[in-house]
Parts: sequence; C-alpha cells; structure tokens
Amino acid sequence: MSLKVNDATTVSEYVNSGKPHSGGALAVDSVGASTHTSNGLNYTDNRRLAISDEASVDRVVNGFPLASSGRIAVSANPVNHYANGIPFTISGQIAVNKVSGALLCSGVLSCSDILSCEG
Repeated sequence: MSLKVNDATTVSEYVNSGKPHSGGALAVDSVGASTHTSNGLNYTDNRRLAISDEASVDRVVNGFPLASSGRIAVSANPVNHYANGIPFTISGQIAVNKVSGALLCSGVLSCSDILSCEG
C-alpha cells in the first residue's frame, strides 16, 4: 500500500482535519515559498504543505522530519524504518517515490487514519 501525495503549485482543493488535499491526495508543494506555520509545519500560499526533496533533517516536529528551511524533508532513498506507519530513510527523511508529478511514500504499512491512501 502506498500513500499518495500531490506535489504541485496549484491551490489545494480542500482541508480536512487540518491536512490539505488535492486530487484525493495530501497536497504538498516543493517549490513555493513557505508563508505560514500551523501545528509546527510550514505551508505555502496555495494551502499546501511545504516539502524539500533530498534535504538533510535538521529537527523533528510532531513526528515530521524538517529541513533547516522548515520544510518537510523527503527523499527517494530506500525505506529503512517505519514510525506511525510512515516510511523513513536511514537519514530520517520521509521515503518517497516520484510518480508522474506526484509523490508516493514507499511501502506504508497503514495510513488510513493519517492521510488518504491509494491501494
């Protein structure tokens, strides 16, 4: 099972339980400027979570690895371990695969109560 994440610069379609969604997936932005913070995580003006590809982990907030920029740190490196059903690399970033403009977390065990899932 994989966790679908939509990486784009368009405005997210809606927010559910504090998480932005677009196209049935978690809405993230890897290029837009971080403009505000909620629950310790940075968001862009387009209502998406700010992520950083291949950045080193500077700190962990609410279980999310953050780069020094404050963006969620993600990587295409292999899964090393899981925490709360989220796959992490050996360096502590969230393990992801890029697929057609979207990010899919590698080998998520269970994400139904965290984010929308794709089977």
